[in-house]
Amino acid sequence: SNRFDFIRLDNYRVEWEIWSSQGIAQKGVIDELKITAQGSQVFELDYGDFQWTPDIEYFLNFNVFTKESTPLVPANYEIATEQLIFPFIQKKETISNISADSGLLIFGTLAYEETADFFALTSLQTDLIIDKKTGLLTSFKNKEQELLATPIVPNFWRAPVDNDFGWKMPENLAIWQYAGKNRTLQQLKLVEATQLKITLVADFYLTAVESTFQMEYSLDSEGKLSINCTFRPNSSNLPEIPRVGLHFYLNPSLKNVNWLGRGPFENYPDRKSAAPIGQYKSTVAEMYEPYISPQENGNRSDVKEVTFSDKKGTGLSIVGNDFNFTAIPFSPEELTREKWGSLHTYDLKDEGKISVCLDHKLMGLGGIDSWLSEPLDKYKIEPENYSFNFILKG
Repeated sequence: SNRFDFIRLDNYRVEWEIWSSQGIAQKGVIDELKITAQGSQVFELDYGDFQWTPDIEYFLNFNVFTKESTPLVPANYEIATEQLIFPFIQKKETISNISADSGLLIFGTLAYEETADFFALTSLQTDLIIDKKTGLLTSFKNKEQELLATPIVPNFWRAPVDNDFGWKMPENLAIWQYAGKNRTLQQLKLVEATQLKITLVADFYLTAVESTFQMEYSLDSEGKLSINCTFRPNSSNLPEIPRVGLHFYLNPSLKNVNWLGRGPFENYPDRKSAAPIGQYKSTVAEMYEPYISPQENGNRSDVKEVTFSDKKGTGLSIVGNDFNFTAIPFSPEELTREKWGSLHTYDLKDEGKISVCLDHKLMGLGGIDSWLSEPLDKYKIEPENYSFNFILKG
């Protein structure tokens, strides 16, 4: 459709492509746009011999360019872009109803050991340690390289941005700042051990918010760890949540970041239209935005997979379902100001750490104004039941 009031589209061409994480699968050009002002026309795209690959998500990208120069606009200048997501993913056929002797704890590529202090799980070249006192994953090794610097913990806090102080977000939502840290392990138990996977479940009680959080650790025979999380609020008096996800520090050598999601610059649930989904790479230092007042920054939205690697190219890959992530030198707590102007960028000391947030839900930044308005309702996170999953692979 041509939404110009007085201009025909003869001087424009549309370049399109079918893109996935594997690259450009098909492309073409619509060169004859004989559409009058406020008119429309239907085009059929010739996909040729393009074949869908199972388990791959595809995107249809459109870019509109000028053909010839006009006053103030040169030829071949991009004036519009749009990205559409194909509404389906063709799935591979799977084998179901496989049974096994769940009493076996050591067999095939999987091994399981319990001591007085921890559970040790092994699959191929992946070694995990889950602490029995805390219920947390404290070690994730691949080929004997430790990938974690701290345990992976529940996280509900987003550092305030300048827009948040007008509506008193740091005060109104303060109960969530330490909700993930103030937790009590209720139980940690082995629930499955087969030749396909070994699964342990940790149940936590979040004291400050009177809620529960479950982390299910499932290591499969291919060395992939699935962390399935479920949050259940038990109180009816809780305010909206700044974020729902996980936090941890990475091995500081994993400074290179490659992700399939929105980019290349930082983007948020209510700040992402200009950031198309693509394959991007950066570094932890480059992903940090040094605003003069420390605040939430560096997020990437609608991410399918992110990989953190060292100079040798080895590291940790994380797969999820349209999640948000940040990987910067500072944690949400370090970026949190008690009040407007109480902290500046020069107060932060970069110690070479890599703070990672993996978020199922992330509250918007707002911006209607900076003195009163909250983020729009559709970008808030209500205190409801949430379940999400991340798959980690060394």
